[in-house]
Amino acid sequence: MKRGGHNGRHVFLLRRFAGMGGIGFEPTTSCVSSRRSKPTELTALKRAYIVSFKKYKKARVFIRVKGGSIQDSSNHSGGGRILFGFSNTTIYGNWDTRIDPIKTWGDSNGKYDWVGDNLIVDGEDKNTGFYYSGSLSCGQAKNQQAWRIHGVDNIVRNIRWERFPDGIHMRHGMRNLMEGITNMVVCEDTMTFNGVGGACQYCTSRNNTFGSSVDKTQMYLTAEGWRGLGPASAVICGMHSTDASQSIRMTSSEGGRKSILIVRNSWFGGSAQGPRFGGKMDDSPPNGISGAFCIFENNYSTTTKGGSCGGMRIGEGIHMIVRNNILENSNSYGVYTYSDGASVRFEHNIFRNNAEGGVITGSNDTAANINYDLGGGLVDVWEIDPAGTFYGASAAARVAVPSCGQNTFQGNGVADLINNIAVSPQPVVKAENNFWDHSDVASVLANDVSGSVDVDPLGVDPNSP
Repeated sequence: MKRGGHNGRHVFLLRRFAGMGGIGFEPTTSCVSSRRSKPTELTALKRAYIVSFKKYKKARVFIRVKGGSIQDSSNHSGGGRILFGFSNTTIYGNWDTRIDPIKTWGDSNGKYDWVGDNLIVDGEDKNTGFYYSGSLSCGQAKNQQAWRIHGVDNIVRNIRWERFPDGIHMRHGMRNLMEGITNMVVCEDTMTFNGVGGACQYCTSRNNTFGSSVDKTQMYLTAEGWRGLGPASAVICGMHSTDASQSIRMTSSEGGRKSILIVRNSWFGGSAQGPRFGGKMDDSPPNGISGAFCIFENNYSTTTKGGSCGGMRIGEGIHMIVRNNILENSNSYGVYTYSDGASVRFEHNIFRNNAEGGVITGSNDTAANINYDLGGGLVDVWEIDPAGTFYGASAAARVAVPSCGQNTFQGNGVADLINNIAVSPQPVVKAENNFWDHSDVASVLANDVSGSVDVDPLGVDPNSP
């Protein structure tokens, strides 16, 4: 058996997961595969490698790695597949005492960086999970213990990854996928798309399930894409989040970061704050206007946590299309606007039974930094990319077009739509072609909206012209 050279590196990552080398991961299970073997046996095959390790002092369980090579932060390499030969297993452990002498990616002590391409970790039909058992608290401290994956075409799916202080990071790279992951104990983050040397590009988070979180569940830090090849870009689809402090946070630490995020077909509920979307604008030379863009579509949000946050928050100059969503039964607002405004086109949404109101603009916003179009307005959501260089929108798509409206407002607390911009004269929020609690313009203006809002004409039901 080779222990050095290219093939020997297959051992490296697995030892950190399998309790070898003093790292401390061991499985507990009610149903495991077992055989007689030495606890640290590694059998090298032409296309398959098996690592076996103790289940305390009795059973043996196995992880199979097929093809490729697995390395740590000292090298960038090809990947391989990590499969699981056992079921119904939770592996407890941590990297608290790990020292990274190379520190290729900054502070790697007490965490694990995997650098490479084409890694697949797949626990399909195995009910297998990893649970942090170290000494770090489950709080909001940043840069804590995490598994950070760097590279291209890496996949992690169908596992539980719970209570790790900083979750799993897909750092600089392209076409990475996190799918079918469960984390019911979220600390600072469960998943993060960001990174040194460029954020994740064409990356996907799909069909993941999350429980209560201390801070962010899914973090998306807007930044230039991998190696400056374009904007960072990611899709979150089929997310199911319950009791999250912040189920999604999209933000930027500085202006001018070209980035796109699409969130669709997801569910947000419980004692939670809804998703939060931002991405600071930069309208200074030589770059011109630039910033982040988001599409939020076909989602459901019902959050009961107190405070002003409600079903979703929008700010920091983000440009968005919000369509075909239901935001209802919040203890606060359906949509709450925080600092620095936003440019948003709203279409075909339902805002229903939110305690404080359906949609509210920010009191610190101005006509220059906020533009909400809920029907009949003219929000240029593509002004951050007028030539289509970064987001690839066609010339026709980049033309500012009015929202078609068709939003439904029903049973919201103070008002269905609140124009809270505190300047005089107050800019008018366009909200034509919508459905309200009342069915005539005068009653809508008197009862359903607050501030300067244009609601005329009202929506028309195509089934009852």
